[in-house]
Amino acid sequence: MHYGDDVDLLLAKTPEQVLQRFALDCAERAIAISLRGEGLSTATAGLLRVELEQKRLHVTTGSPDRAAMLELLEAHQQISDRLPDGETDGCDEAVCAALDVSLPVAEAAREAARGVVLGAWHEPPRHEFIRAQRFFHSDNEEFWQLRRLKWLTSLAADALWRFEESSAPAETRIHFDAQQALESCLQRERALPTARRERLLAEIVVHAPASPL
Repeated sequence: MHYGDDVDLLLAKTPEQVLQRFALDCAERAIAISLRGEGLSTATAGLLRVELEQKRLHVTTGSPDRAAMLELLEAHQQISDRLPDGETDGCDEAVCAALDVSLPVAEAAREAARGVVLGAWHEPPRHEFIRAQRFFHSDNEEFWQLRRLKWLTSLAADALWRFEESSAPAETRIHFDAQQALESCLQRERALPTARRERLLAEIVVHAPASPL
């Protein structure tokens, strides 16, 4: 199932402060996924996080001001151009969208979200799995965005920028790994007694959509 349209609909109804936080969270998630896939060095990730912290201060305190943030984005792009090929491919689009104060807030949030879905993905080692892995990543990423948005919206205004990430439900956390969660689920199911596993498989067959002819 694809959730992109659902994300867009929810973004259109989301308050501006939540959109600001969500855009930054998407950029941070893109960095985390790129680090997990070894597509980004820890040094570069640190630099990107310093830039995102400046945007957070801009949103919450007004300093740095708008002009300084535009200069920061331009400096970011110049530095990014000088990095080795592929160093920020997985997260640069999301980071730039989150930093860009010239964009309307809803557009920045949407572009940051799409930057994670389209950019922070790394090819698995076996070519025949690339298409399936891409679908798995994009569907689960958009589903994560829905969960994260709904949870952020449920927070009180004074908690939006103050909460500890560990207080978020596990499946809404920035470092949530859908593939790892699936593997853990499969390991738990493999440990079940045979009769219980057979019932689970029967339920999957019953609820699975019919294959096209």
